[in-house]
Amino acid sequence: MVLNLIPLLLGVAVAPTKPTLLRTFTAVQSGYSVATGALNASISGPVAVDEALAAQFQREYIPDGRFTSVVFRYGNGTSSGDDGVFSLQPFFDERVCYVYPLPPGYPGHSITYDLALEELWCQQGAPCMDAYKQAVYSGPSSVSGEPCDLWVSGAPAPGASSQDTLGFCVRAADGALLSLTRDYHGGGIDVVVRTFFANLSAVVDPAAFATPNVSGCVDLRVPAATSSAAALDRPVNDAAAIAQTNADAAGAWSAAPSAPFGAGLSLRAAAARRLGLKMAASGPDARGFALAPPPAAHSAALLAAFPEIPAAFDAREQWGAQCTSIGSVRNQGDCGGCWAFSAAEVLADRTCIAAQAAAAAATAINWTSFALSPQYIMDCDDTDAACGGGMLDDAWRYLARPASGGSGGTVEEACAPYLYCAHPVSPSCEVGPHPPRPTPSQQACPASFNCSAPRRFRAASAYAAAAPGDVAALQRELLAHGPVQVGFQVFSDFMTYKNGTYFRTAGAQGPLGGHAVKLVGWGTDGAGVPYWSVANSWSADWGEGGFFRIRRGTNEVGIETTPAAGLADLAAARLLP
Repeated sequence: MVLNLIPLLLGVAVAPTKPTLLRTFTAVQSGYSVATGALNASISGPVAVDEALAAQFQREYIPDGRFTSVVFRYGNGTSSGDDGVFSLQPFFDERVCYVYPLPPGYPGHSITYDLALEELWCQQGAPCMDAYKQAVYSGPSSVSGEPCDLWVSGAPAPGASSQDTLGFCVRAADGALLSLTRDYHGGGIDVVVRTFFANLSAVVDPAAFATPNVSGCVDLRVPAATSSAAALDRPVNDAAAIAQTNADAAGAWSAAPSAPFGAGLSLRAAAARRLGLKMAASGPDARGFALAPPPAAHSAALLAAFPEIPAAFDAREQWGAQCTSIGSVRNQGDCGGCWAFSAAEVLADRTCIAAQAAAAAATAINWTSFALSPQYIMDCDDTDAACGGGMLDDAWRYLARPASGGSGGTVEEACAPYLYCAHPVSPSCEVGPHPPRPTPSQQACPASFNCSAPRRFRAASAYAAAAPGDVAALQRELLAHGPVQVGFQVFSDFMTYKNGTYFRTAGAQGPLGGHAVKLVGWGTDGAGVPYWSVANSWSADWGEGGFFRIRRGTNEVGIETTPAAGLADLAAARLLP
C-alpha cells in the first residue's frame, strides 16, 4: 500500500485559513510504514499531552500483553525537581516507580515540551513542524470517516527524480492533527510512514499525569545532565573515566579496566549487548495470570522462623558445599540474556537446597555440580525476547508454568548448552564474534537434547520475594529458601567495578539499561556500610571474582525494588514426556 499525495495537489480548492495545531489533547496513537512493499504496523496506544502542565502521558503495549505507562514532565523549560520521566509499573501486584532523566531531543536540540510534542507528532526521526508552516492546502480529506483538511509540503518540481512530501490532515474546527504521512520515492526506494491519532479530544483529565512523590520512586536521574551522545560513545575502559570514578568513589569502592569489555567497546555497544533486563512493564496482565507476592502464611512463617536477622549471611557458606551452583559464576557473552541466566541460577540453587532439606539427594541427579540451562529458557519462554531481553516476573511465570500450559521450566545445562559462551566458566567470551543473536520470531523450543534422559525442572510458585524496599523481608526470604533474583539499572561506572561496596558515583553516565543478577547474601564492610552480596554473569574476571557488593538499605539504583523468586518443584524433576 502506497499513499500518493501528488494527485491531491492537482485539484482546484479554495484554501481555508491554516489552523494552529492543537497542543493539549488525548488520543489513541497508531501507525504503519511501508518500505519497498513491506508493511510494518505499530500500535503505540493512548497518549495525552497538556501544554499548561508541560507534561505528556504515553501507554505502549508490549509483547507479553501488558503495557508501559510513562509520564514525561518537562517543567516548561525550567529546572524543576519534578522534571523527568516517571515510569509507573507493577511488579507482580506491587506498584513501583522509576524516575529517569529526560531523553535528549533531536540532534542539536535540548528537550522541551515543544520539541517533545513535535517528536510525538512527527515520528519521522527529524523535526517536521517547519514543513507544516510551509504546507499548502490540498483539499478536504478524512481519517477513519472523520473530516479533515489536508495540508501538504514538499511537492516535487516537474520532472524531479525524487519525491519527499509530508501530508498533515488537520481538523478544521480546532486544529487537531488526525494523521501525518510522509511519502518518499526516489533512487529505487519507496517509503510511506503514517501516524494516526484516533478518538482525539481536546478534553484532558489531569489525573493522567499524576505521579508519586519522587521520594517514593527509584530516582535514576544523573546529578548534572542526561547522558550525551559523545559520553556514550567513549570506551567502557576509558582511563580518564575510570580515574574520575575512583576519585568520586573516594575509596569506598574501586574501578579498574574490565576484561570482559575489551579495549575499545563503547558504553553504548556494551549496554546493547549485555543489559537485557526490561524494567518498564505495567498494567494488567491481558493473559489472565494473577500472580501475587507470597501468601500471608508464607510471610508469617518466615517471620516466625527468623524473628532475628543475622548481621551477615552468605548462601555460599550456608549451602555451597552441597550446592556448588550458588558460588558458580557464568559469562553471558555477547547476549542480553541476564534475565534468563539469573533466573536459571536461582532456580538451580533453590532446587538443590530444597532437595537437601527433603533428603532427596538420593536421586540420579548430581546436586554438587547441578546447573540449569538459561538457553532453554531463552528458546522456550514466548513472553520474553531471548538475547533481546526479558522481565523478571515473566521469567518466573514461565518457570512456574504447568506442563498443561505448554513448555515451562528448564532442563539441565548439559542437555541444552548455552550458545554464546561455554559452561562451566569461560573468561574468554569477551564481546566479539558469536552466533547471531536470536530474535523473538526465531525462538523455538528444542526438539532434541544433548543428553539421553532430560528432566524438566520447574518452579512450584512465582512471586515478588519482598515488597519494594523491604530489606528485612528480602533477607528472610534468602535465609529460608536461598538466593533471589534482583534487577537494577546500570550506570557507566558499574561496568568497571573492581571491588568494594558499590554506589552510583556523581560522574556516572546513564542509566544505560536494566540488568538481572543473583542476590546471595549481605554484610557490613570495614567502613560500616551495609551491603548486599551479588553474583554477576560477566565472568570471574570481572569484579570480586564475578561477584560484587552494593549498598544495602538505600535501594541503590533500584536493587531492592523488584526481587523475584519461586519455590522449587521437586516433583517436576522427572523425565520429559
